[in-house]
Amino acid sequence: MQKYKSLFQPIKIGNVELKNRYALAPMLFVHDYEDGAFGPTATEYYLERAKGGVGLLFTSLCKVDNEVENVSLGMPMPNQNPELFKERLKNLTDKMAAYNSKLFVQLTAGFGRAIFPVVTTSEASYVAPSQITNRWDPSKEQRALTIEEIRSIIKKFGTAAKTAQEGGAAGIEIHALHEGYLLDQFSMSFYNHREDEFGGTLENRLRFAKEIIDEIHRVCGDEFPVGMRLSLKSFVKDLRKGILPEETEINKDRQDPLEVGRDFAEGLQVAKMLEGYGYAHLSVDGGNYDSWYWAHPPLFFNEGPYLPLSEEVKKVVNIPVIVSGMMANPDLAAQALENQQLDMVALGRPLIADSQIVNKIQNDQYEDVTPCQYCHEGCFNQVEHRKSHCTVNPRAGEEYLYPLEAEKQKVAENDRKKIVVIGAGPAGLEASWRLARKGHSVQLFDRAQEIGGLFSYGVVPEFKKGGRDLIAWWGRQLEKYAVELHLGKTIDVESSELAKADLIITATGSNDFIPSVAGVDLPNVLKAKEFLARGADAAGELTTIIGGGTVGVEIAIWLAKHGKKSQIIEMAETVLPKGAPHPNWQMMLELLDHHEITRFTKSRLVEIDSDHILLAQEGAETIQIPADEVVLALGYRSESGLYEALKEKQLNVVNLGDSDHVRDVLEAEKDVYSFVQEY
Repeated sequence: MQKYKSLFQPIKIGNVELKNRYALAPMLFVHDYEDGAFGPTATEYYLERAKGGVGLLFTSLCKVDNEVENVSLGMPMPNQNPELFKERLKNLTDKMAAYNSKLFVQLTAGFGRAIFPVVTTSEASYVAPSQITNRWDPSKEQRALTIEEIRSIIKKFGTAAKTAQEGGAAGIEIHALHEGYLLDQFSMSFYNHREDEFGGTLENRLRFAKEIIDEIHRVCGDEFPVGMRLSLKSFVKDLRKGILPEETEINKDRQDPLEVGRDFAEGLQVAKMLEGYGYAHLSVDGGNYDSWYWAHPPLFFNEGPYLPLSEEVKKVVNIPVIVSGMMANPDLAAQALENQQLDMVALGRPLIADSQIVNKIQNDQYEDVTPCQYCHEGCFNQVEHRKSHCTVNPRAGEEYLYPLEAEKQKVAENDRKKIVVIGAGPAGLEASWRLARKGHSVQLFDRAQEIGGLFSYGVVPEFKKGGRDLIAWWGRQLEKYAVELHLGKTIDVESSELAKADLIITATGSNDFIPSVAGVDLPNVLKAKEFLARGADAAGELTTIIGGGTVGVEIAIWLAKHGKKSQIIEMAETVLPKGAPHPNWQMMLELLDHHEITRFTKSRLVEIDSDHILLAQEGAETIQIPADEVVLALGYRSESGLYEALKEKQLNVVNLGDSDHVRDVLEAEKDVYSFVQEY
């Protein structure tokens, strides 16, 4: 703890004393809300983070109104059934008290133009400060809220806050002048074209936010702390178009010529006004739904992207400033605290990846923290109404079913098995350390000289640091749980190492898909993993990437960051045809545009030559384009030959990971976890 002592000093928000400088950032991760109240799954999710050492927990956004803007999305709503909400919240806050952890309930005015059409229940639910198109479906028009509706929502903030207060909440955070939600839309002239008391001047545009805190203090008392989540700068150049980090300089003295939302100078003015209204803290970040990658920074960002924003806010306010956004590294957090760039650190995705991160930092065990990938692959699944997961934490969101304490239990001595795992990719690594932790004797074999499998190639680009950290973490878990690791060793059906195994796990992964076209075996043609292994500096003047999925697009961005040119060939109508979490998807497309990376879509590879390729384009004749260096990024096919051979010998063998069927790391880990629970 000595190294990070400053992060474990107490701090006050209003009259509420917190034991340390760590908060759980609000994320709508667990969808377990009975009649708008927290269910057992949600309760256990929050409680485990309190057990993990977090001083302050923010709930996910709790919607105060579901009449003016009616949604079907499963989310907490204090005014839906106040008595049940209060009872369930009290159950949580009472249990949190054992860990000296406090809870602030985050209350939201609603989505406004950011509402997902799939969750709306009527056309009347499309509301905004002024008439404007929906963020996701431009064909949908959002109507302007009436003054009566605004006043109704303000009143509901008061009743919701009172319910939270009686349920044991230590305070409230208002959601938010942040991310382009309804309240944030009111605050910006780009979205708010009203001519009444809620539009025009900055003071009028902030009237909604002022009257909310006035109403909460009227109902709950002036001593009940109310904070605000504030996106200091919007990073928006137009509707549905963000400003990339490469395109902007965060400077309080400079007007960003691209910014049409809230810029730095107005953001600082807003921060001062909010303090004047009586807000007790500010949770500072950047971006909104039109620049969604800023509000939820993907792996293309550097650590701590909001620190230049919060540093300036700290200079103009005296209330605590809380900062989230890729802040898991305690060295970064401690330095930011020392440099007066923040007062508290909020962790969202890192606390999904590892609920015990704060305790581990306090106990000088940061190397044991499961590293968040900042990939959005699991924690953003709820956007498409799928169950939320985490790429590196299969228990995330299912703590109620799989208690943390049960993870440490070992099998009975007479149930311990000798297990051989073949393949040190994600599935093999995950299975090995988890089975060894349960008390089984595990041997892990791989023909390569390093662990990681195919995954190790995909994390070569600098922005994939989280993946490299994950491989290193897996290595430490193998050592910690005494897995017997054998690298540079090929196992086949006749290998003597299999003779005494009670169980064999094949996790032999997958191979690159190679198309049947002329020239595919030329020396200027490389598989994606071969190209990545060489490094970006070895690339030629123009790299032609066959395949515009995630791998191909990431290679193109990686090359661009190294000053190299590339072009992408894709059969579908657009690159990223299988999609991606929306913040990543938007940022990748904008990065391709920014770096002027040419894309040939609806184009099928016909032939490769030493200096060109032939493409068959939809509705056009075959064309020839220059291409002296070609990279194949067309996906992967399972390598299940060894599994099939072992199965034929009637050995006790299980196939896990890509060798069973090709999938991402999240799905592989989830499957492995389910298997381990039963073994």
